[in-house]
Amino acid sequence: EAYGASANAALEKYDYRTIDGLVVYLDGPGGQRLPQPLRALPAIEVVVTDAGFAEPVYAAGQGQTVRIVNRTGSPVTVTAADDYTGESVTLGIAPAGGTTEWTATGEGSWALYPGALPSEGRLFVAPSAWAAVVRAGGEAVFGNLPPGEIAVRGWHEAIPAAAVSAAVPAGEYASVSLVFSVDALTK
Repeated sequence: EAYGASANAALEKYDYRTIDGLVVYLDGPGGQRLPQPLRALPAIEVVVTDAGFAEPVYAAGQGQTVRIVNRTGSPVTVTAADDYTGESVTLGIAPAGGTTEWTATGEGSWALYPGALPSEGRLFVAPSAWAAVVRAGGEAVFGNLPPGEIAVRGWHEAIPAAAVSAAVPAGEYASVSLVFSVDALTK
């Protein structure tokens, strides 16, 4: 557990053992890009309900399809704002009960806005095709990896990033533990 100061200077207590929205993704060693997988990855689904986004955080890889699923009775325009540049883009307009698709580009963290609905979400676009969202103590399993050295990286909007290297033998499995440290808060 740790304490952090929010914008209004009140102390908030965080229990990091149960934190949600940890993004785990793969990259090449030294920031090199991994080759795209031989098979296209399935689309990730960003679900919009009357209360806003069904999940607070989503993760996609470069070039992966993001399918916006509208489970409301009205059309929803989903926009995203790049946390680094502030650039804003419209991901699509999903008709009532329907879907629209967008191809993930512009790696990094994007704030998601579901039109006039009350909640904000987050989309992390990884530099490679392999990305997943887990909770503390959870695991991400990636398949169809190129053999060789791989960097396993982690991101969360409120804690420092994490990274560890792993050697992936051809045709075999590799297991690594990625540890997020909360010695210093980023937000």
